[in-house]
Amino acid sequence: MAKKNYEEVSKKILELVGGVENISKFTHCATRLRFTVKDKDLVNEEEIKKIDMVIGARWTGEQLQIIIGNAVGDVYSTICRISGLKEEVAIDENLDAHVTKKLTIKGVFNNIVAYISGSAYLMITLLAGVSIFATLNGVLGPNFLNLYSADSDIYILFDFMYNAVFYFLPVILGYTAATTLKTNPLLGIYIGAMIIVPGFMNMVGVRDTFTVLGISAPVADYSQSFFPVILGVWIMSYVYKGVKKIVPEVLSFVFVPFLTMFIMAPVMFCVCAPLGAYIGNILASIFTYLGSSGGLLSVLGLIILGAIMPFITIGGMHSAVYMPAIATILSTGSEGFVMVIGQTYSWAIYGLALGALIKYKKKENKTVALGYLTSGLIGGISEPILYGIGLNSKNNMIVMGLSGAICGLIAAIIQPVVHGMTMATIFTCIAPYAGGSTENLIRGGIVNILSFVIAAVIMVIFGKFNESEE
Repeated sequence: MAKKNYEEVSKKILELVGGVENISKFTHCATRLRFTVKDKDLVNEEEIKKIDMVIGARWTGEQLQIIIGNAVGDVYSTICRISGLKEEVAIDENLDAHVTKKLTIKGVFNNIVAYISGSAYLMITLLAGVSIFATLNGVLGPNFLNLYSADSDIYILFDFMYNAVFYFLPVILGYTAATTLKTNPLLGIYIGAMIIVPGFMNMVGVRDTFTVLGISAPVADYSQSFFPVILGVWIMSYVYKGVKKIVPEVLSFVFVPFLTMFIMAPVMFCVCAPLGAYIGNILASIFTYLGSSGGLLSVLGLIILGAIMPFITIGGMHSAVYMPAIATILSTGSEGFVMVIGQTYSWAIYGLALGALIKYKKKENKTVALGYLTSGLIGGISEPILYGIGLNSKNNMIVMGLSGAICGLIAAIIQPVVHGMTMATIFTCIAPYAGGSTENLIRGGIVNILSFVIAAVIMVIFGKFNESEE
């Protein structure tokens, strides 16, 4: 699309969200523009959906998400340029105060999902990238093609590059969580570093407890835990805000971080770390059982999750769903439930795009479907397919759920397990299954291929499109 058309689209979006003055925060992810606005009544959601290039629009809590697809970066930068908005726009303090007073169950739930999803999104992109190094060792190394040995420098290098993110996972998560909450990211990093500092880790297995300002705290390995940092950074954000209010500005440079960490030390070691680890262990046990039991509950769970996963993604909750599964991988080394569905569902969605490409009659619609398919296979982006094809008709929504359910059944029968996190693309089609046996690699590849082909066939047979409205 020409640059002038980006400007036209951007101007329409700005107008329909209520103008620049109605925007308190503006950012974007891989496929969506994300607006936090001051007055939702000024937003014309239905007209936004009619704009050229806009695939869909929806509210997630107080955030308006406009689905653009692969061109989101170009539209985002154009909006910033013509409006004067920066990538991180400060949230109006009055708006903050207004939101925090609405302590409804729905509001709390939306805030929790937004926090976990935001923290997860930044980290998942990193996990997806480094997982390729594990794949290279799994495929090219001694367990499969045997092109180099486990003692070779290239194997050791790739192993370092893969494990670095997991070794410092609490530190990385501390940063992403703090960034999501718009609090001090360095203190978020410190929260994560606190529980993996060598002095503390050296006590693991040597002693059971130590005292923190007179309070007994358990000694445990939290290096592969997710929830301790999530809880800790959340509490720290309030402590930090409170300390800033009471410390005189002339002393804030030193005493705000000092007092924040002084308060957080017993909170982190005595409450957040053990409680977070306990929550993580419970979820890991549940997911491990569902993924490996092979019983009726496991089969039904995979079928149901496969059927609803497209709609979970449309609702913007997929990152939050993946986090406990990632925590399971970190604690056990593998996961056979949520992450397996995450892969099979993605390939099923790409299959829907192929089915639509075959089913469409108009050349221009085939071109659109091909673009959707390419964005999935090359970039691992499924949202254009979900909105442009899956939500094209009620019939296609049923097809989307049915395809996911069948893929869940296939996963239950073949039973692959995931050892790492990566986007589902043609370059990483077996990457998540690396790290285990060669048989698991083959199983994972078979599940992905079957999911892709079966979904395409279902779309060709049962899919319905009103091409006059395309």
